[in-house]
Amino acid sequence: SQSWYTLLDGVDRPVPDDPRDAAVAVASEAADHADTADTGPAVETFVLRLPDLYRLDIGQRLGSAGSEADPATGALATSLATDLATELGKALHRALELMPASVGWPGLDEDTVLEALQAFALDEAQRRSALRMARRVLALPELAPVWHGERAACELEILDAQGQARRIDRLARVDDSLWIIDYKWSVDADRRADYMAQLAGYRLLVGQLEPGPFNAPGPLRTVLVDAAAGTVEFDVDL
Repeated sequence: SQSWYTLLDGVDRPVPDDPRDAAVAVASEAADHADTADTGPAVETFVLRLPDLYRLDIGQRLGSAGSEADPATGALATSLATDLATELGKALHRALELMPASVGWPGLDEDTVLEALQAFALDEAQRRSALRMARRVLALPELAPVWHGERAACELEILDAQGQARRIDRLARVDDSLWIIDYKWSVDADRRADYMAQLAGYRLLVGQLEPGPFNAPGPLRTVLVDAAAGTVEFDVDL
C-alpha cells in the first residue's frame, strides 16, 4: 500500500480513491520488526516516520505529483490523520500511566497494557507503536527519578481560577524540587510556543496550591518530553 513517506521521497504512486486510505497512508508503514519476532501471529508494525501528523497537508501533498487533489478528499484525510494522532497520544499517556510501578501500584506488564489500549481507536500495530514509544520514555535516564518514588501522581486534574480542569501528565517530587512533566509524542517547532505556554500555565497553577504538593520545599521545574526524539527539556517556559 502507498505510504506518506514514499510520497515525500518522490516516489510516484496512484492516489488512493478512498480518503480513508489516504489517512492511513499518512501514518502507517511497516518498519520495526522487533515486536513481531515472537511465536504469535505476524502483525504489521506501525511507526510514525514524520515529526507530527498535524503538520501534514495531505491534500496538497497528494496533488503535488502533477494532479489536482480533491479538496474534500484532502480535508477528510487530514481530519482522519488528526484523529489518529490524537488517539496515539492518548494511548501513549495511558501506557505511561499504567506501566511504571510505584508505592501501592505494582505496574502492569506489557501484554496487559496492550489490552488496555484497546479502548482507543487504534489497530494492533498502532497500539504496539504507542507501547514502544512509552517504553522509550520510561528508559530516558533524565526521567529515572520520577517513576518509582512514593511522592508522585499521574494524570492529575487541578481546577484553575476559571473552574476549568487542567490535567498534568505527571507530578513528582525529586529531592527538594517538584517536577511538572508533560509528554508529547513529538515536539514540533510549529507548536513549541503552545507547549511552552501550556507548561507556564501548569507552573502558575501548581505554584498557587496550598499546601504545596508533596511538601516540596524547593523550586518548581517544568519538564517537556519529546517521545519521538527521546529528548527531555527542563524549564523551557522560563
